[in-house]
Amino acid sequence: MKKRNRFIISAILVLAGILWLSTNYFWNKLNPIFYGDILNKYAGRYKIDPLLVAAIIKVESKFWAQAQSPVGAIGLMQIMPETGRDVAGKLGIANFQPPDLYAPEINIEIGCYYLDELKMECGADQVALLASYNAGKNLVKSWKTGNKPLEIDQIPYQETRNFVKSVLYTYQRLKLMQKLKQLIICRW
Repeated sequence: MKKRNRFIISAILVLAGILWLSTNYFWNKLNPIFYGDILNKYAGRYKIDPLLVAAIIKVESKFWAQAQSPVGAIGLMQIMPETGRDVAGKLGIANFQPPDLYAPEINIEIGCYYLDELKMECGADQVALLASYNAGKNLVKSWKTGNKPLEIDQIPYQETRNFVKSVLYTYQRLKLMQKLKQLIICRW
């Protein structure tokens, strides 16, 4: 009788574990992405993988909307006020002021638009795209040799190298988690 009870309890625990793994709640706790609706809206509008935007936000601000860097970058995507002003003008955001970058909706919209602009210049070169986002497109142009993709080792600034590595690592991790979630949820 004891063996049977242990088996039933074990089976219930396994079933509960499987059910737990098949919930969005579990996956959101395991790998939180905040501001998902806003992120998906603007990533979709500018045809950028939302997981790449989430990776940038996670590395830049850890999803803290009130983040400000020592050099003055503001908000979730750590937008410099000058970049914010420039992009806000292109987007027709009236009366833009740098503190507006603390608003997640404005910050993510400006960040995605800016990524889209950089994507037009960098093409499929993700390292150049991320390095341009961090250090500026003019510097990155000077680092590239010919039409070859930028290699991480070619980036002379340690901070930018670390940023690119961190975003790419986080992006790959987010993509893996998404695949695991789809595999487990779809399977059950």
